[in-house]
Amino acid sequence: MLVDTMPFRAAPTALTLFAASLALACGGGSDSGTNAADSAATGDAGSTRTTNGSGANNGGPATSSAGPGGTQTGSSGGLTGGASVSYAADVAPIFEERCTNCHHSEVTAIPNIADPFDPSNGLIMFPNTWHEGHPETPEMNVVPGDPANSFLVTKISEPTPAAGAAMPWSPDRVTAEEAADLREWVMLGAMNDTFFQSNIRRIFGTPGALGAPGGKCTYCHYPAGVAPDLSDPFDPANGVVNVAATTEGWIRVVPGDPDRSLLIVRVEATETTDAGDPMPKVYPRLTADEVEAVTQWILEGARDN
Repeated sequence: MLVDTMPFRAAPTALTLFAASLALACGGGSDSGTNAADSAATGDAGSTRTTNGSGANNGGPATSSAGPGGTQTGSSGGLTGGASVSYAADVAPIFEERCTNCHHSEVTAIPNIADPFDPSNGLIMFPNTWHEGHPETPEMNVVPGDPANSFLVTKISEPTPAAGAAMPWSPDRVTAEEAADLREWVMLGAMNDTFFQSNIRRIFGTPGALGAPGGKCTYCHYPAGVAPDLSDPFDPANGVVNVAATTEGWIRVVPGDPDRSLLIVRVEATETTDAGDPMPKVYPRLTADEVEAVTQWILEGARDN
């Protein structure tokens, strides 16, 4: 499951959700094209993270309410049948696909949804840091047995939460000016120079940062995240400059030739092509079934089963 950049936690005192962003943003992927994990403004795979929501919040939906989840085709998660919900079978796939690109262990300002049971920064009985400034919101991200007082449910089910953005969150597309800067950077040789530091680094972003410092790519494209690593685009193995993409026939960035650079093609794209999805990737809201699965999981005790 960033611009309101803190899906679950407040900037040092606020936060960003589920998604996967919450997607709380999420899932893995590569530059092979249409993987659901595609994330930031990259020529490979990716997607990433937050706009401000507004509106009233009455403390979350009713205990077993699914909420307005939408009708899009979503992740492989969802109720598998029967009254009981399995975290591994029903909930983890939702988190993985929609949340964990942004909500992972290396980002401490927002919950680690890759391991919701993490006692230091997970979801279970972990404080909602939005609550201090928005006392009408639930105090905890997840209260086992009590979906109505679990902020996670609020974030994934309400279109305009009282605090932060609805999850999953998706970054804005690059602007015309940013696209022009990326194209010029490649045309000039894709070097680590003053132009890169002044114009391109802010687009790629800094891993673990929220808001403007997070840019539009490194929410997902960080060293241990979705390839390529846009925190270090010059890395010869996992960067973009003169590195082959997993999409057959493509180089991620060909210095001097933006039209043959997968990064530029996908950033400038307006629809999915043989080269892959447009970047940054947009995450759809959870479906009603997915919201129900997460809500029921919490109602049954938020077990690691």
